[in-house]
Amino acid sequence: MKTKFIAILFLIITGILYLPALADSPLTSTKFYKAYIDIPEVKKAEGARLTEEIFDFLIDPEKPLDHKVAVINAMGWDIDGTSNGQSFIVFIAKKLKKEPKELKLKDLDTEQLLCLGYILALDDYFTLASARKNGGELETTDAFTLSEIAKEQKPRNFTVQMIYSLIKAQKLMESDWPGIYKEVNKVVNSDLTRNMRDEVVVIIMDYIKGYEEYVKKQTVLSSAVVIKPLKEVDGIVPLYGMSFSPDNNRMITYSGNEKTLNIWNVKTNQILTTINSGDFTDCRIFSPDGTWIILSDFTPEVVIYSAKDYSQIKKLPFTERICNIAINPTNPEIAFACFDGTVKIYSTYTWKEIKSFRAHGGYVSTVNFSSDGRSLLTGSYDRSVKLWDIRNKYSLIYENKDFQDGTFAYFMPKDKEILVRDFSGAVKVLDSSNGKVLWENQITGTLHNVAVNPGGDLIAGASETGAIYFWNWKKNITPLIFRAHDDQVLDVKFSFDGKELYTCSMDKTWKVWSVRILEKRLGDISSQK
Repeated sequence: MKTKFIAILFLIITGILYLPALADSPLTSTKFYKAYIDIPEVKKAEGARLTEEIFDFLIDPEKPLDHKVAVINAMGWDIDGTSNGQSFIVFIAKKLKKEPKELKLKDLDTEQLLCLGYILALDDYFTLASARKNGGELETTDAFTLSEIAKEQKPRNFTVQMIYSLIKAQKLMESDWPGIYKEVNKVVNSDLTRNMRDEVVVIIMDYIKGYEEYVKKQTVLSSAVVIKPLKEVDGIVPLYGMSFSPDNNRMITYSGNEKTLNIWNVKTNQILTTINSGDFTDCRIFSPDGTWIILSDFTPEVVIYSAKDYSQIKKLPFTERICNIAINPTNPEIAFACFDGTVKIYSTYTWKEIKSFRAHGGYVSTVNFSSDGRSLLTGSYDRSVKLWDIRNKYSLIYENKDFQDGTFAYFMPKDKEILVRDFSGAVKVLDSSNGKVLWENQITGTLHNVAVNPGGDLIAGASETGAIYFWNWKKNITPLIFRAHDDQVLDVKFSFDGKELYTCSMDKTWKVWSVRILEKRLGDISSQK
């Protein structure tokens, strides 16, 4: 459980996963029993385990079905699981004077099947498992199948269809988030006579509507153009990011869950070596002269490796985890963006701290030196971008707060502009002299990373939909959106000569695209407008 929590936290912090409104699930986040709290049986069932008294209420043919499912909803769930479904089977076996293992699906009517299916779904909402792995027919039938049988038996009953849609939505959590919204919304907008209170629909849709965004993202991907890459390479594991050596001949890719970094020969597509990290590595860069590699992971520690034989050179301990790293191109200095909101400057000669200062109220997501080494740019989870004067003891030049959660900022070529992205899907170009917005665009969904070509006019964005957004911001052209990967694209980089675009994804591949072809397709879109 701890490992799973750390993995999720890593994804949120790095921007790979951003789900503040969808923290739970269709089953655990739709507490519609509150619309029936005036019903004594519902109020009494709140947080309870299944008793014989509650069971008798659930199988009473005189009680309304919506009251019954409200009672089940009120009993709720437990992160460690419950066994109310098995209790239900024991009680009904007792009533029918049979052994639990003797019970068949035909022994239960539609409402009883639905109630048992809903109870089992809340017992173990991770797997929607049956009451028992081994046993009789009823005992080994899973929650989804039970609700599906009820759905087929009463296709015109709104309550039956609604509970089925919630259980199916839970099942879709693993593979089809757009389907979560579609499934429940289909019932809500059907012509079925509602035999549940209106407030139930409000409570359910208040949560489910959070998935509507994924329907829009699916639409974006389905309309994205198809372009053939120059090269596609099997990365073996899900690829969370990549970095290049100064000569552009080697590339580092890393995988969070696998805790490994592969160093590739870009020309031959061969792995030169693999470095095993102690945790989820999220910062990795080559030194400007290509002699060493610096890595940081989810622990408060930075490790330096030789870029020649990949042996470990040094470890730097920190009190806070490092979120981003930048090397000063003109001075032997390196900046560390820290989780506690500070920026720490170290000498790359002595590897000792030169300066530490509090930059933001939230964790520092990005840190960048200007090409002349005179300014430092920071972005933060506190929704701000700040520019600092290095020559004047890192005094603040200006601050721009016009962003959303998860703000990442980067100097563009020649340092005249700043590129900013945030978790809302906003992309902006700022005038670096005053922080004013020169250009902006809003996409559907989140960009996990952005890159600018050496000429400074082209921007590429890695999208969670699997598509790449490609802009010429100086011409303000509508973006080219092309289908790049079968899963989230987590990083994007231009080659140093600007002729190629590299992408990597959770689909375990990295690809190379012709920028010339992308520009041509972008121009085609412009001419059609």
